[in-house]
Amino acid sequence: MLQSNVEDISASRASADRELIEKKSVIDSVGIELIELGNTLGHLNELVESLKSNLDKVSCERDHLQEEIMILEGKVQTAYALANETAAIAAEAQEVLLDMNTVYLNLFSFDRQPFDGVFFAPSPCQNADS
Repeated sequence: MLQSNVEDISASRASADRELIEKKSVIDSVGIELIELGNTLGHLNELVESLKSNLDKVSCERDHLQEEIMILEGKVQTAYALANETAAIAAEAQEVLLDMNTVYLNLFSFDRQPFDGVFFAPSPCQNADS
């Protein structure tokens, strides 16, 4: 019977040793997975920080571009105002030129006829025929 008890204990111990080895293997695997997860988490944290940095740069650039757009919009408005002012000055100058043309025609038109595009005095022959 003692022999039988020793064999049972020996078998139980061998079974316990096998379970212990399996559990140690599982623990080692879980430890490796935890290390890999820690590395992955560290890599993800680096990516998040990189994304935050890129987002900050893009936000800063967006703000700068918005300022430039506002400046350019102001310049466009100024250009439109100058164009309108120039158009008004041109229209006024054209009126002045038309007025000056009328005065010129009235001063230098010998026969006081409406301007026909030719600046000639009436021919003496025309006066003789009349």
